[in-house]
Amino acid sequence: MVKARFSESQQPVKIIENGDMVTVFICLNGVEKTDENAFEESSTSYIEYDYNEFVEEKSLLNMDDLNSNPENYLNYIVNPELDKLKNEKIVESKTSLAEYLSSHPLFSKAKYEEGRYYTVTEEKQRQLTSKMAMYNIYSQQSLSYPLLKWNDVGNICEDWTVEELTKLAMEIDAYVTPLVEKQQAYEKMVQKVSNIEEFNMIGNLVFE
Repeated sequence: MVKARFSESQQPVKIIENGDMVTVFICLNGVEKTDENAFEESSTSYIEYDYNEFVEEKSLLNMDDLNSNPENYLNYIVNPELDKLKNEKIVESKTSLAEYLSSHPLFSKAKYEEGRYYTVTEEKQRQLTSKMAMYNIYSQQSLSYPLLKWNDVGNICEDWTVEELTKLAMEIDAYVTPLVEKQQAYEKMVQKVSNIEEFNMIGNLVFE
């Protein structure tokens, strides 16, 4: 962290975007000061800030955190090697989440009393959201939706009632959301790492 002088008040965070890159200026803890010039019998007033500036890939920064907690970035140093490792670790965590969802279907009794297993991958979640949206569109037109169908693991699609499918959608949301939150918390932890030593102390993301 360095000190910087300005003749006018500065905003805490200033971000200039240029494609995939951002230039960040941090100015915090401003203190008004005056320099006396004995020879010219004059003085110069200024504001001195704790200051940092850097250019970084936008994808490697948590922009919300940067704007909310700029003090965490006063000592931020661009490190291409570390940034590459962090980005790879984040991608790996997202892959781990996708693989976990793919290999751990949800057991639900939304349709059958004995229960069956249902796929909860991101693709399946999108399909279910689309299916419910189409049902609502038909209902708004006072029309019957003939394609309200779904399938459990290993079986073909069959007719479902809107109550059954709504219950399944709610169960999937309750099942998946904590897993997504865990991946997001892990990603945020990786993003906050400031050196290789800290990075090497991070383990792999595990969902079980």
